[in-house]
Amino acid sequence: MRHVSSRALVRGALAGLWLGALALGLLAVMRVDSTAGAAGPVPASWPEAAPLHLASDRATIVAALHPHCPCSAASLETLAAIVTRAPGPSPRVYLLFFADPAKPDDWVDSALWRRAADLPFVRVRDAGGQLGVRFGALTSGAVVVYDPDGRRGYAGGLTPARGTGVAPDRIAALAARVFAPPAIAGAASASQPGTGAVYGCPLQNPVAE
Repeated sequence: MRHVSSRALVRGALAGLWLGALALGLLAVMRVDSTAGAAGPVPASWPEAAPLHLASDRATIVAALHPHCPCSAASLETLAAIVTRAPGPSPRVYLLFFADPAKPDDWVDSALWRRAADLPFVRVRDAGGQLGVRFGALTSGAVVVYDPDGRRGYAGGLTPARGTGVAPDRIAALAARVFAPPAIAGAASASQPGTGAVYGCPLQNPVAE
């Protein structure tokens, strides 16, 4: 019978423990990536008091982003991709960037903020995330769509997990879902507006930079 030294047994045990810890770590990361963020109540109609302007001839999109959320680059790129698939005129898009009142003014000037400058969207510094809260946005990557009559359509996120973009062959289907006409109140066949989970960093809490 082959003799196994105690040192080999110890090495084997340590290797087993290391592999077990690695597996647990990977599971924890996967769990975080696939855990949806919080969402607040989204107004069924465009908030009259909001300091933004509802487009009268096209859809209006409001998206909330944390400037230092590493997950939100995928949300921004997905938003840019689906906007090109919108029916009719290109939607008016507001990007509400969370601005921490305790930070200097240039804190918002992140890579995500600068990337947004290359897109035909309106960037807004949202002090304390208060404007986003009016639209139910508590998690970076939250999007809400309103039609020209101010009726809410889709509300939720655009990505299948944190930091994960949408495959190019699925962009058209996602755009069709996001830009589906809102239900007409009282219509017998009306369905509820589309919703989706939001995967991103909390807007109100610190993000590791």
